[in-house]
Amino acid sequence: MGPHICLETDGENAAFTQISGIWEAYPDVPKFAFLNGIAAHDYDFQWIKMIASLEAYDIQLVSFLERIVSSSSFENTIIVVRADHGLQGGPTTIEYSVQVEHREPWTQIIIPEKLAGDSLRVLTTNQERLATGYDLYHTFRELMSSEDVAPLPDWSYNLFRQEIPNDRSCKDAKIPGDFCPCEGPGLDRAPHFGVCNVFEPFNDLFCASNLDRPILPG
Repeated sequence: MGPHICLETDGENAAFTQISGIWEAYPDVPKFAFLNGIAAHDYDFQWIKMIASLEAYDIQLVSFLERIVSSSSFENTIIVVRADHGLQGGPTTIEYSVQVEHREPWTQIIIPEKLAGDSLRVLTTNQERLATGYDLYHTFRELMSSEDVAPLPDWSYNLFRQEIPNDRSCKDAKIPGDFCPCEGPGLDRAPHFGVCNVFEPFNDLFCASNLDRPILPG
């Protein structure tokens, strides 16, 4: 599929329709589709329009996933839903939740029950571990092909088969210190406007100093 789409607020998203059509037309042929939705990348100060676009896109995504998951073609299909670092500019970056999203990219993997097996247990364990894009690459390289086209780094893991060590560090995972959200102080990366949540257990990750924290009355 093409890398970008245009959002249709009425009716079904054309890209979702195309993907569904491919899966229905070629049930016995190995397939791969990649869809990059950019509904959230709106830096206009009329931020309510961006929220409306996101809500409309969510409805279309839910409808698409429900249809795919309930179809027979899902028996040997794996779906990965990812979100990147969020917005880095515009008026919504002052929202605390947007700042948190900027530090925590999001990934969900949907697998059919017949393919789960022991993978479900390993995935459940790994969701609480330090995983990276290298691990996703390792996982899907082995899933899509048994041929050794190129060597895989021995410091990456197959998320379906190998449990990531509980004590894996950013150094072990080859994550630069400046981009490690879970070790040490790191850099105060944008977006950051001193907006903090005193009830957030990891508040120090998003607030430059204690001076940023709100003072509760009493």
